[in-house]
Amino acid sequence: MSSGGGCGLQIRQRVETSLVSSILTRLRHFLKCGDMSDTEVIICFENTSGAVMAEQDLQAAGFAVQVMPVPATVRAGCGFCLRFAPDAGRSAAAFLRERGVCGIEAYTRNRADGVVSYVKIDIAHEINGANDEQ
Repeated sequence: MSSGGGCGLQIRQRVETSLVSSILTRLRHFLKCGDMSDTEVIICFENTSGAVMAEQDLQAAGFAVQVMPVPATVRAGCGFCLRFAPDAGRSAAAFLRERGVCGIEAYTRNRADGVVSYVKIDIAHEINGANDEQ
């Protein structure tokens, strides 16, 4: 007697393998790109598939985005995050929140005198504040 549950598991494993392969390719690219700018925004996700889907949606919308590992000093997400220039990062976070993407956290990266720090951005407050001004 054969069960149909194995087929669904095999498909899920293939999709997960494909996602991991895609992320590893992007990480290799990131490592070749050199040092980061002094200020930027990273967006962290609850899970890897959310990060990959968000990257695809943001690229389709015209955002310049790069996948990178979550910095060791940031305790958030699945281990991968998306990296942006400061203005683009805030816009990207708003873009994702407005589309109902849950489980994201954004941080501003600053470097001064060789010391790097990350400060969490209150995305919901910034979006609501921007809407109140309109």
